[in-house]
Amino acid sequence: MNRIFLSVGYLLLVMAVPISAQNLSFLTGAPVANLSDADQEILRETVRDALDNQPDGTTVEWLNPDTGSTGTIEVLDTHEDFGTTCRSVRTFTRAGGREGGGVHRLCKAEDDSWRFAPRRRQ
Repeated sequence: MNRIFLSVGYLLLVMAVPISAQNLSFLTGAPVANLSDADQEILRETVRDALDNQPDGTTVEWLNPDTGSTGTIEVLDTHEDFGTTCRSVRTFTRAGGREGGGVHRLCKAEDDSWRFAPRRRQ
């Protein structure tokens, strides 16, 4: 469960979703705390490519050889929800001796950015 929280926080920061006024202290030990600006840019580009261009079942790897940070984005499925295209991805990141990952559902916004989808009601 802790890995899910770490990876959600990680994607929130990397995908630049507005998160003003939130307490992000739980990310202190997460891989994201060890990502350089260059790591974050490589990751952002990899996530955008995976969501925009890769078919379901594809795993895309990213690596910054300068820092050794690495990870994968696996596209799990594509579906329609909230009147737009949504995709589920599994993430894994290794940075600064830390590892984390999780599964996330993102939907395409009107401005062509990807946003975390609201939780489905059970």
